[in-house]
Amino acid sequence: MAVKTAVMILAALALAGCQTTSGVTVSNDGSEITIQGTLVAMSGAELRIEFGAALDTDCTPTTPPPVFRLVKAPEHGTFATRSVEEFPNFSKDSPRSACNLKRVPGELVTYRSEPGWTGRDTLIYEIFLRSGRRIEKRATIDVR
Repeated sequence: MAVKTAVMILAALALAGCQTTSGVTVSNDGSEITIQGTLVAMSGAELRIEFGAALDTDCTPTTPPPVFRLVKAPEHGTFATRSVEEFPNFSKDSPRSACNLKRVPGELVTYRSEPGWTGRDTLIYEIFLRSGRRIEKRATIDVR
């Protein structure tokens, strides 16, 4: 389950911007996963980093939903989460792939740099899943 979740979240990270590097580390018998990625953002514009949702195979939301928590704030921008309805991005082999065709409730993770600032910013956040697993995300953002 954790690996499937990691793949979905990594795919979401890749879709959010131009991913130039990535890496996945699994530890503590799979209960902790660390994902690193590099994204590109326009200065002052909102970058959609990730959308997370907890769904049954019939696409109904499950509880509790994933919880996102900031670990290290970016130095030159803001990290935010908000509840939205979006299209998920499950792999075609997932039993939840049919859910990709409709909007479902979940949490959107975003980054926005200070207006006019350019350079490299980083942030770290964690995701807690209902299974008890924790995923740490380390995002490096090249702001242009």
